[in-house]
Amino acid sequence: MDVCQNWSSYSDLPMPDVVISADTVVESASGTVMEKPGDASEARAMLRALSGSTSRVHTGVAIVTPKVRVDRVGELCGKVFSETTRVEFAELEDEEIDAYIATGEPFDKAGGYGIQGPAAAFIRGIVGDYFNVVGFPVHAFTRELEPMVGDILERA
Repeated sequence: MDVCQNWSSYSDLPMPDVVISADTVVESASGTVMEKPGDASEARAMLRALSGSTSRVHTGVAIVTPKVRVDRVGELCGKVFSETTRVEFAELEDEEIDAYIATGEPFDKAGGYGIQGPAAAFIRGIVGDYFNVVGFPVHAFTRELEPMVGDILERA
């Protein structure tokens, strides 16, 4: 929302019709919230914590339509929602974890893994939206955006 409210001071470009933002975190079975690991040691600790357990992947999404205002002066129209998917990990050996870390893949992924890559071999199953675990809940996003489309097109 701040980006939309301060757009003119950041850019000479015209205001966009829609601004979409999302961020994903992994919550371990013990309740620890995991973002992206900063180094190999942190990635190893995350993967050990996930090993043999069921975690939850949460993605928060904001959809803002800067050109559509609500009744109150200056207030932006938009929606904020989240999606949660449960992920069951197999029991991982230290050698598997170290080999995966050596690929470099964990360092730009919440929880230190990407379900769409080699770490798919670590996953026993999921309950919920696969794309949420990848990083963007496509189905939920489409359902939330759909009722907003008319207002966006009308004011674009």
